[in-house]
Amino acid sequence: MPLLTDGPRAEQINARALGAEGGIRLSRANAATFFLQQAHDATRFGHAPLITDT
Repeated sequence: MPLLTDGPRAEQINARALGAEGGIRLSRANAATFFLQQAHDATRFGHAPLITDT
């Protein structure tokens, strides 16, 4: 589970499979952006991606 921060929105968000290596921080702005994108894109439907800032 990423640590939510108050950082700014980034141009790119890192979404990968659970258990993969990578960062642990996610800005609230990036979380909101990712969730809104997923409302229109079923690519990760039924999956549990780990979302972090890049």
